[in-house]
Amino acid sequence: EKGSVFFKDMAYHSFGHIMKDDDFLKRLTHTFIIRNVADSINSHYALNSNLTQEEVGYERQSQLLDKIESLSIPFTVVESGDLTDKPNEMIQAYCESIGI
Repeated sequence: EKGSVFFKDMAYHSFGHIMKDDDFLKRLTHTFIIRNVADSINSHYALNSNLTQEEVGYERQSQLLDKIESLSIPFTVVESGDLTDKPNEMIQAYCESIGI
């Protein structure tokens, strides 16, 4: 079957597998949802007070972005504040940008 499948994953959880598979990366539509760093870390910490820097995931997310750019794979960046402030407009623009 053909169609769109959406899955959300953080770079921390799947990093080892996806960094080794260029063909897999090339078949995906990549989106990076960014958020104020302090807000993001505080939110993570509220759920897990033993949070590590690795679990926050910024280093791996940066490495993943570098890999995607090195393979000339297009990607979309969505700022979470825009999504919160203008959900209808942002979802419409996002869907248009990725062709769904």
